[in-house]
Amino acid sequence: MVAKLKQIKQQLQQRCHEPIPVVGKCLQQVVTGYYNYHTVPGNLTSL
Repeated sequence: MVAKLKQIKQQLQQRCHEPIPVVGKCLQQVVTGYYNYHTVPGNLTSL
């Protein structure tokens, strides 16, 4: 998990000059993937 967060941080630093909608779409994909991986029926309130 720590390695993935470091990778995401590096990508964000590289994307800091890109338009906000492009960065937002990238972050949306990361967060959606996280929730899809960790979601268990009945666990939504914990997330």
